[in-house]
Amino acid sequence: MPEDPAIIDTEIFEEVFDHIAPARRVALLAMLVRDLEGLGGALVSALELDDQPMIATSAHGLKGVAGGFGADALLDAIARRSPTQLRAIVDATIARAQALFEARGYGDQ
Repeated sequence: MPEDPAIIDTEIFEEVFDHIAPARRVALLAMLVRDLEGLGGALVSALELDDQPMIATSAHGLKGVAGGFGADALLDAIARRSPTQLRAIVDATIARAQALFEARGYGDQ
């Protein structure tokens, strides 16, 4: 799944990273991974516990991160509210973001 181009809209991803100073790109990717792991994990836990306030808070934050980087498959998974599927899509989104980052040479500057 990480190589699935539908996981992240490449144009949006490139637009974000192309307009960031090269020295800040690695930090931005690290923040993206941290936010996806943290918010994704919090949402999965909230869904498993049926904690509605935490579901709302975590989903809102995760939607913001996903939308900002073109992670359309993650937006769909958030809407479906399946913990198992959400966990898999978060992992695939992270892997795809890292692969795109490396393929575009963003870490080389």
